[in-house]
Amino acid sequence: MNYSDDIINRIGSDKNLAIRLDKAMAGVKDGFVEYVNNLGDGATRLLYYTSCFTENYTDVCERLGNEDKRFLLGLYELIKHRDIIFRMVRIYVETMLKHKNESDIKIILRQVVPFTTHYSAMQSSRFAIVYSIVKYICYGSKINGVIQSAMMKKIGGLSSAALITLSTYGTVQHAADSANNLKHFLPQFYSALYMQNIEMMYFLIEPAVLSVGYLNMGMASNAEIINALKRMAGK
Repeated sequence: MNYSDDIINRIGSDKNLAIRLDKAMAGVKDGFVEYVNNLGDGATRLLYYTSCFTENYTDVCERLGNEDKRFLLGLYELIKHRDIIFRMVRIYVETMLKHKNESDIKIILRQVVPFTTHYSAMQSSRFAIVYSIVKYICYGSKINGVIQSAMMKKIGGLSSAALITLSTYGTVQHAADSANNLKHFLPQFYSALYMQNIEMMYFLIEPAVLSVGYLNMGMASNAEIINALKRMAGK
């Protein structure tokens, strides 16, 4: 079992974090289920599908079909697992630290996570250090607010008391746009998400990633990574 698997297993035992993230996702899962029953409501994206009747635009039709399939795969992951936000943040941190040695990672941990939290992790394995950083970010105020922000950006006309819903097909277009931007600016992160069938769910955390800017993950300095992770945690 590699350290990524250990992290996934470990979140199951952290009840406080699981409950916190689960509350942040409240209403989102129900919204996605409703989306499946109302897939045809996104007029804009359906309009794109008229290209299927034009010989010169068959590539557009194929791309749309593939995006829909990838979105449904991500939807399945969201419904099946409640830790999808944690998983995406974990993959982000793992990708960012991929080219760092143990010494650099411990330096980053000391600067990002409070001493009372990071002390025990410093004595542990690499996966424990990554877990500590991801947990700290997910406990931060920004991640919880980012989920609702991602939803409401594309869903107009809802009152503040309305349940967050993803019943419009336009959400798929939003998810596709976000995934394509990620593929262009952070291809390593995109590929890692793609391997787990969740790249189309990236739009859920996109505001948090954009708030720290797109880093060259293979070349970023310790200082740049520290600053990015702190900002992602809302510090």
